Amino acid sequence: MEEIIRKARVRAMTVRMGAANARPQLSHGIYGMTLVPVWELRKKSGCAYGMDKYGRIYYDPEVLLGLVPTQEGGEIEPIEAAIASLLHEVWHYLRKHPERMEAIAVRGLRLIPIKANIAMDAEINCSDPYLRTHLPDGCVW
Repeated sequence: MEEIIRKARVRAMTVRMGAANARPQLSHGIYGMTLVPVWELRKKSGCAYGMDKYGRIYYDPEVLLGLVPTQEGGEIEPIEAAIASLLHEVWHYLRKHPERMEAIAVRGLRLIPIKANIAMDAEINCSDPYLRTHLPDGCVW
């Protein structure tokens, strides 16, 4: 497991550099966020990537390295898709979506955060041409 995490960190750094190259205007946000590998994140949350209000981006090392079946057939995740996924999470943070989600939760509305996250995902994915082109199938549009 340690070797997989090590290899995933190297690939995550490559993805980070690619994201900064694709969107140099976001480089402070891209490099300011902490990348955190989470074993089997896809099983715990249903997603291969996620972020929190503290500027941490969580990723599933096995998905990043192509060690588990993907929608594309189990191959290593294309670098462009990984870059787009990282950019998507950075956009969530820069648009202050965690604070907005907390405000919704304080009001005690249970289903609204799920709908709000779907709307936020769609807004992010549709507003960036790189994301529209490179995000994998199954993303919210």
